[in-house]
Amino acid sequence: MKFQGILRKFLTLTLLTVSALVVSSSHTVRASSTTPPLGSWSWCTDVLVDGCIEAVTTVSPEKVSNTYTSAAELPAGLSVGATCSGNGPATSCDGNKFEDNADGVCVEKSSWAGGRTTPSIEIDINWASRSGWEVSMRLSTGNFRPAFLIGHGTRSTQITSDGDGTFTFTFTSIIEFAYSAPVSQNAIPADIATFGRENVHVQLWPRDHLLSSYLTQPMGAPRQIGRGPCKFYPLSGAWAEANAQGFSWSYGTPNFSSGPPATDSPIASKFTFKASAPHYKPQVGTQALEVIQARVQIFLSTAYFRSLGYETVDEFDSNSYSVVTEDGQATTPTVTKLEGGLLINLGISHYSAPNPQLTFVVKGDSLTTSDLLASTPALIRRTATTVPQTSPTKVFTLRKGQTASSSRIARELGISLKSAKRIVLSISTASKKSCKVSGLSVRTIKKGACSVTLKVTAKNGKTKTYKQRITVS
Repeated sequence: MKFQGILRKFLTLTLLTVSALVVSSSHTVRASSTTPPLGSWSWCTDVLVDGCIEAVTTVSPEKVSNTYTSAAELPAGLSVGATCSGNGPATSCDGNKFEDNADGVCVEKSSWAGGRTTPSIEIDINWASRSGWEVSMRLSTGNFRPAFLIGHGTRSTQITSDGDGTFTFTFTSIIEFAYSAPVSQNAIPADIATFGRENVHVQLWPRDHLLSSYLTQPMGAPRQIGRGPCKFYPLSGAWAEANAQGFSWSYGTPNFSSGPPATDSPIASKFTFKASAPHYKPQVGTQALEVIQARVQIFLSTAYFRSLGYETVDEFDSNSYSVVTEDGQATTPTVTKLEGGLLINLGISHYSAPNPQLTFVVKGDSLTTSDLLASTPALIRRTATTVPQTSPTKVFTLRKGQTASSSRIARELGISLKSAKRIVLSISTASKKSCKVSGLSVRTIKKGACSVTLKVTAKNGKTKTYKQRITVS
């Protein structure tokens, strides 16, 4: 059972308290290389301090805790593993693709095999007959800087900088029974679960997978990234989890096809998940089939919600987000405030290719029907009679005092005004503190956000309305 963590840039892509680990960090001797090895990792020793397992802690349902620092100490039946994968033609586990040069400008120091690979660390825990037990692993990841986790069983993560260019990652999980269906559909219906086991499988991805700066030079060595220091989407510390057989996620960002944005920090406000698993539990005799209760959830740090304009997570409520699914099932999402951020359970009820999309409201904006239905074509088709002819809201950034013409806005939206008979540009009432409309242009006047509406009437008389959000820096 393998999960894939996918983040597509520029496309439409709990914290429970970590159990205290009683063993102190083994960062006492620095090896000659801080780059962790590809392949399976061993346990840390006085010599091996990078790319290794430092400790494993188990907590029983009765809250009895034990910590182990070698494979030989592990209780019978418990197996753990950490493997660094190149995920392509990579020959290194170095997760650092970008760095700031002497001028303070972000440059690409590694092409990650021409963009065909992204190093990741796969973590596996297997323990039969231990459902409900908590297992924590602490890894010394060397110069591989962890950022986000995706997989099955996650309950918390913790990223620690060791102060010497290396990092420590602690991951806490809950052992539970995971059901799987056979790939072959010849023997029995594919939606009937036939086997399962108590395990955890997750993938850890590096911070440099989250670069938000725009490429400003053609392919070369090295390429210059953006106009200043390296900047990253505020998704470090995030994790996504599902009790699924297969699972991936992606985040939605603005379309920069017309050129680089005014700043290097676009906002990712749409998260799309693809989750699949058997619909039913294994049938026992002639008993009625039982549907597997599905679960998809994501934890995001306080820093992420600040990027959406929320000063504190206390300002975030049920009106700040929405969830839709491809199969149209009713959802009952919940938000739990935890240390360091918010855990959002998308509230899906079963696995019938739900592929839910979570959409956040940037503070000060309204959430339109078209926002909710972006990237969910199946749902759009089923509700076509109630969906207004409005495009999904796009986002770009201007500095205070800059002007965006209707032509610039149209380019950002990916539309042409050549055949337009009439163009009307307007802004929302809440946007008037940050910008103003002058003819067919918008001028920014104050730091904040501006919601722009562009109405285009074609020569045939048909009118379409487009939404454009401008962030004023």
